[in-house]
Amino acid sequence: MAAQTPLQRLDQSGRKLLPVLSALLLGVVPVLPTGIPEWPELAPPLMLAAVFYWSLARPDLMPPTAAFALGLFQDLLTGAPLGSGALTMVLAQWVLRSQQRFLANRPFYLLWAAFAPVAAVATILEWLVYALFTFHAVPILSALARMVLGVVLFPVVAWIVLIPAHRVLPQE
Repeated sequence: MAAQTPLQRLDQSGRKLLPVLSALLLGVVPVLPTGIPEWPELAPPLMLAAVFYWSLARPDLMPPTAAFALGLFQDLLTGAPLGSGALTMVLAQWVLRSQQRFLANRPFYLLWAAFAPVAAVATILEWLVYALFTFHAVPILSALARMVLGVVLFPVVAWIVLIPAHRVLPQE
């Protein structure tokens, strides 16, 4: 095997960052000015979708430290209680890693079906943590609407962002 040039090593390193960068990009969506009334309260959990996908597709490129950092970034960006997003991302990843041999290399519709309960539990957990830390119970309906929107949009996010990024990654 021939030695790689510095440019080839940089390219390979950049490609290995794609899972984290795609999750980071999707995490910014809830704070984008869309003109949609109540958008921040209704924005789907797209970063969770990315962590879910990458934890199953390429767990080597989405370590727990990355999920934790992404969750903290999301908390800082959205104004959520610090650590709530990190907790959610790490717990979701922990559950997914324990189920990876059952979910890896399955048809897409099974991944989509598996995302629904993960999104539901993550939504309830974030809602509970927010209520406990702020002593203010926000309406659960907006949290449930976020979750439903996230599940409905999961295939769109996967086909537009996650699967194309997965195709350009170096093989394991």
